[in-house]
Amino acid sequence: MKSDAKDCRGFTLLEVCVAFVVLMIGGTACRYYVDTFLRLWERERLNAFMVETAVEEMEARLDSVGVCRDTLWEEMHARKGVKLRVTEKAIGEAYLLEWLNVCVSSLRESEMVSPKEDLCLRRIVKCKRKEDLL
Repeated sequence: MKSDAKDCRGFTLLEVCVAFVVLMIGGTACRYYVDTFLRLWERERLNAFMVETAVEEMEARLDSVGVCRDTLWEEMHARKGVKLRVTEKAIGEAYLLEWLNVCVSSLRESEMVSPKEDLCLRRIVKCKRKEDLL
């Protein structure tokens, strides 16, 4: 049996070009979805690290509560991308209490990755008078 060239048809050039354009459009759309997903993942990872840093510093300060004082203490963790700010504000001599504020902010420049607001933890802690320590 003899086969004709007309029976063995392939794709035309127009069909191949249309398929290639559809594939490019799908690839471009997927690239934007993946890029957005990676940016959101990086932002959430930074938020989790900021919460972890603030909680660790708050716990360290609660373990070592000393004399009632008014202080502002700042430390930059440039390696980890956050800035830590701790404020202690005495409320009054009679109550022996102070506000302990721990704020963490991002040092990242990018709007897409860094959170727009600082993360602050605030707590009232019991402190001691100078006379009680002597």
